[in-house]
Amino acid sequence: MSATRQGERTGRMPPGSSYLGDVGTALRRSFSNAWMMTFTDLVALMLTFFVLLFSMSSVEIYKWQNLVRSLAGDLDSIQARQEAKPAVEFQIEQDFPPPAADLDYLTPVIQQQLSSEPELSVGVVWRAPGRTVISFPAKALFDGTSGTTAPRAQPVVYALSRLIQTLGNLIEVHGHSAPAGPKVGEAGGWQSSLARARALAEGMIQVGYDGPMVARGFGGSRHAAPQSGSAPGLGERVDIVIYEVAPHAP
Repeated sequence: MSATRQGERTGRMPPGSSYLGDVGTALRRSFSNAWMMTFTDLVALMLTFFVLLFSMSSVEIYKWQNLVRSLAGDLDSIQARQEAKPAVEFQIEQDFPPPAADLDYLTPVIQQQLSSEPELSVGVVWRAPGRTVISFPAKALFDGTSGTTAPRAQPVVYALSRLIQTLGNLIEVHGHSAPAGPKVGEAGGWQSSLARARALAEGMIQVGYDGPMVARGFGGSRHAAPQSGSAPGLGERVDIVIYEVAPHAP
């Protein structure tokens, strides 16, 4: 039994103690954590208030998405790992030739030019993917199997040089011979087609053409006429090939 209660019964209180002091001490002990109840209620009330505000507002989707992307980018940059890089980096530049004159526009112009000049009227113009080709029968430019242009072909060579002089396109000359026979042989057909292509290319350069030009020989591998309905004799021919790109820079 405490001294206070014993004092109450006996009517005598122990020295240094009082009834009111003991009651205050008991009350302070019982209500020492009562402020936490009030603080919890306040936090719950504030949370309810902000939820209410959010429920009454409208979220702009694009702003939310921008926020998500920005946060994701920051997190990715933080989590990104440093990858090992080679000590020497090799950079290989790709050289793509620039486009030149539009062949869809150029092809009808060349056809009209050939039909208007008697020297070029024996040529045939035909369109293929990525190029326009002017085909001349070999017999119109060469005598027999000769690899040198005939004197009668000089007006044709000059007219061709003047026709392609103004073009900025890549131009090649392709020679095509008859299929290899027992007398000519495969090597002979290839040499003959290449010699004719070179002779025509050199002839056009001599009379004024100053652009780059490549001569190629295909022998009898492409002896068939370039188009159905072409003029007879075009199997053995020389082609002026005009590509849709410009020549490579030197």
